[in-house]
Amino acid sequence: MMKKFFYLVGIFVLFFLLVGQSGLSKEEFLSYLVQKSNPYLLKQDPLIKKTVSYITNPLFLTRNSYQGVVERSIKEAKESNNLEKDPLVYLYSTHQTEAFANTNLYETNSTVVTASYILKSKLASYNIPSLVEESSVIDLLNINGWPYYRTYEISRMYMEGAKEKNPSLTYFIDVHRDSVSRDISTVTIGDKSYAKILFIVGLENPGYQANLEFATKLKNLLDEKYPGIMRIIYEKQGEGVNGVYNQDFSPNTLLIELGGQDNTILEVYNTVSAFADVFHTYLEMNK
Repeated sequence: MMKKFFYLVGIFVLFFLLVGQSGLSKEEFLSYLVQKSNPYLLKQDPLIKKTVSYITNPLFLTRNSYQGVVERSIKEAKESNNLEKDPLVYLYSTHQTEAFANTNLYETNSTVVTASYILKSKLASYNIPSLVEESSVIDLLNINGWPYYRTYEISRMYMEGAKEKNPSLTYFIDVHRDSVSRDISTVTIGDKSYAKILFIVGLENPGYQANLEFATKLKNLLDEKYPGIMRIIYEKQGEGVNGVYNQDFSPNTLLIELGGQDNTILEVYNTVSAFADVFHTYLEMNK
């Protein structure tokens, strides 16, 4: 209770300090805040950037905060990862270093691996056991002296090893992050901001039709339950692209792009929650 009290006092103190620095009246400053209420714009605005940095500092956040929920999800998923029995879903990232935006100076770097742990936690809430790949793709790439484009060979090795150790694995989800502007990568549904989803299907996989059908069914469910969250299913082939993306390993292999470099882990959390919900629906429909 005392933490919440000091948290609120801190916000009011910073608020009145900034009013004094801005030269605006309280009414004008409140109006200014309303006009700039988009968190992304607030973060960019020099007048109140300092306030946002302070009030989003984890030292000020309570255990019941949204940020705290995300952190607990990741912590619980990591702790349970190696203890998972008969996992159904294998979560991995060929490009493990793809990162999301930090909301303040105190936030740790969040990557697609972070998103995988959140997805694992959300799937667990539907009693869907999953396994996150923790072995480093970059380390093995460097050990072999291979160029970056060979990351898919390494993720394939890890995938095969995981399947050998866990024959129960049936679904394989490669979690990525796209490189597109925020206006393309973000959508508001209700009162929440989401990182938009894009699926990639490699047409150079001889059995791509099955992977495309899998992706299409998930897309249709997402379109129905969370309209606007999906971008497209990008069917890729030709010179300069992988074209297979290890999707020949199983008809239930999916490459998912979560948002872009400007999306926060909180927006990714919302999206991953939606995806887990829809994935559960898909499994129930295909028993």
